[in-house]
Amino acid sequence: MSSQVYAVERLTLTATPTRHAKRRMAQRGLPEYAVEAAIAWGQEWHQSGGYSVHFLGRRAVAGALRQGVDLRSMLGVTVVLSGCGRVVTTYRTPNAPVGQRL
Repeated sequence: MSSQVYAVERLTLTATPTRHAKRRMAQRGLPEYAVEAAIAWGQEWHQSGGYSVHFLGRRAVAGALRQGVDLRSMLGVTVVLSGCGRVVTTYRTPNAPVGQRL
């Protein structure tokens, strides 16, 4: 394994955000690369209505770091995707979404 750690600032958002999600990202200071990192490396839960939640918790951050990707500054980023893959909203939280176990 390489000891080189890669930053994710060059990631671009592949999921299309809703107008609400764009507004929340701006209000909460979450760049597109943090949202994309949560989708790519975060733990995923499926919710009713076809929604999925992606949470970038300690385990996901540690796993990415072992692969050479530094996500420590994005710890707690949570993204809600619709059934068709659009970003509905995003926020940062210190804990996993309610009812989810890590």
